[in-house]
Amino acid sequence: MPPGLASVTVRILDMNDFSPAFSQSVYRGMVAPNAVKGTIITTVMANDSDPAGTPAGLVRYKVDQDNHPYSTSIFDVADVSGQVVTKVNLNEEPNLKFRLVVVAYDHGEPVKENTTLVEITVLQPSVIPVFTQEEYRFPPVSEEAAVGTLVGVIMAAAVNQTIVYSIVGGNGGDIFSLNETTGEIFTASLLDYETVPKYVLKVEANSMEVVSSNLRAPSKSNTAKVVVDIWDENDHLPVF
Repeated sequence: MPPGLASVTVRILDMNDFSPAFSQSVYRGMVAPNAVKGTIITTVMANDSDPAGTPAGLVRYKVDQDNHPYSTSIFDVADVSGQVVTKVNLNEEPNLKFRLVVVAYDHGEPVKENTTLVEITVLQPSVIPVFTQEEYRFPPVSEEAAVGTLVGVIMAAAVNQTIVYSIVGGNGGDIFSLNETTGEIFTASLLDYETVPKYVLKVEANSMEVVSSNLRAPSKSNTAKVVVDIWDENDHLPVF
């Protein structure tokens, strides 16, 4: 390098330019008066415009403990997913409304944050469907069953309510379909005993009033387990 010249390295430090921004100013959810601990009520979501993969762009969630103290004693938010859940087994009066302030914060320097409001309504028990069984186990389904084969029928009831059924767990790959009006469960894909000999589905029944609000209200009574055993057919020749 010629005399009088020097090499200078300049490092650009990423500043925390943006605060997390929630997709909604108010989130609403419904919950049964007897909902068990860990029941998911709704999910909040915030995005940070700082570069992904940097501390400033990493968003986490927490409850503002200073606002609505009683609400914070029975509800919580998952720090990564933003799911608002029951913190305890509930024993609340119907029609009560709770407010919860949720904070989204990043890990930049300095830390920046934003808040949103979650409003939670406790439903009347009469609008929460009750399944006829806690667990349904139908006759085994042949692994050679055609797509569209009826597996069985689930049933729930609520006073003066139209029921809407859904599969909320255990249906990876959409192997089964559910008629949301009749509760009939059908095969939606080909089955193979050697690959999966048994499926355990979680189903849920909600009143049309809840579904029309684009919400869910999980409780002890409106979820059930469906066990589907696959019947092994003699579908392979002996191999020497």
